[in-house]
Amino acid sequence: MNRLFRLRVSMAALITAATLILAACGELSVYLLLESEEVGPFSMSQASVNLTVDSQHLVSARGGYREYRYELLADSWGEFDPDTRVYTASGPIPSDEETAIVAATDHFGATDLTTIYVYNRLTVLPSSFAVEVSDQTVSVDLTLVGGFGSRTVQATELGNPAWITGDVDDETLHYTPTVAGEDQIEIGDQKGNSVIVRITVHDTSKLFIDPTSATAVPGGDAVTFTVGGGSGDLSIEPDQAYASMFNWDGVSVLTFTPGDQIETPAEIRIVVSDAVAQAHATVYVVSQHPEPVTINPGVVELRTGGSVQLRAAGGVPPYRFEIASGHGSLQQRDFRTVLYSAPDRQGVTRVRVTDSLGQTAVAQIKIIR
Repeated sequence: MNRLFRLRVSMAALITAATLILAACGELSVYLLLESEEVGPFSMSQASVNLTVDSQHLVSARGGYREYRYELLADSWGEFDPDTRVYTASGPIPSDEETAIVAATDHFGATDLTTIYVYNRLTVLPSSFAVEVSDQTVSVDLTLVGGFGSRTVQATELGNPAWITGDVDDETLHYTPTVAGEDQIEIGDQKGNSVIVRITVHDTSKLFIDPTSATAVPGGDAVTFTVGGGSGDLSIEPDQAYASMFNWDGVSVLTFTPGDQIETPAEIRIVVSDAVAQAHATVYVVSQHPEPVTINPGVVELRTGGSVQLRAAGGVPPYRFEIASGHGSLQQRDFRTVLYSAPDRQGVTRVRVTDSLGQTAVAQIKIIR
């Protein structure tokens, strides 16, 4: 007992002596030392992130002793501002993968790194289509550009079977529409980058209008809806202010051609009715075709208890953020940015962003020790 007591006293004395020596040397006062200490050992909050070209990422560290110093290591791709801690993935579109490394150091020299991987944004065409509910598999040729390596189906919203065959740049999506509804097929590459294909599965015994989700069209262009299912006579009820811009063939085709004089953005609703039900669609008249919605970073390796900012772009705001699977919490920062905070346990969380058109993008967050 006496030996243990003496050991504890000796350790306490050693720590006190070291602190007093530092204070005497003018390095810092005892008060400032205590004030600068953070909880836990020093580390980067994000071990690695995936970004697309021209996106940004806020780098952060935790633990150890403040103040922290940040720097972009030599031969890294892109630009970094150590004062704002913002990394910008600027440069020509990479053919496969570019890498940047940001180092952070605490007051006493503890160092850790965040590795940033930059890719050309993964895109897909067609990004949406409609099919009738069936147990027969439908095959659709895809044009996938960007990302890294081969692509596979990662998840489906409705659970309908879906898979991809073929080589890179010559891929086919196979889909069996056994369950009706709005499906989202998440396609991912070898590095975790993902893109969404939206599939509307119609139950033709019920009234429907396709596309059912919001559609964006510039003034002067046209968008065509297909109406089907239901029973009895159909009636079309477009927004009365724009009724003259709709053309209904009386059977199954409804065309909307917004005039150039419409002030953009404008939201226009359409209601289709039969004897027993209604179906709805929404059109957004915009100044130009919107880019696909994206979220950056798209893949994150995040320390337990850490946090990362996720930023949406493209599409038509406002955006809605949600945790699609996994754990953690979201805090809205501005209309396109949320802060995700990880739990104190390992796992994988998927954060989904959805714009006004129903377009979605997913960030995959791997929570590590």
